[in-house]
Amino acid sequence: MEFEIGDIVQAPSATTHDLAILKAVIQVLSPQDAAAAIRNAHASLNSGGRLFISGVGILNDDRVSPWKPSSII
Repeated sequence: MEFEIGDIVQAPSATTHDLAILKAVIQVLSPQDAAAAIRNAHASLNSGGRLFISGVGILNDDRVSPWKPSSII
């Protein structure tokens, strides 16, 4: 396993990989930055590589405060 430090919004990885994981990343970005991050992550993959995006429900729609589930009575 390799980890690489960088800014996926600004540029693809310096090398290609079999897997890219964007955990709790897309949800906190603007729509334009999220699209750039996905494009750059895809460009960082080897042929046949996989991109996993995870983190649903981590933020309210305002993208500032944590998600709070509705009360169920």
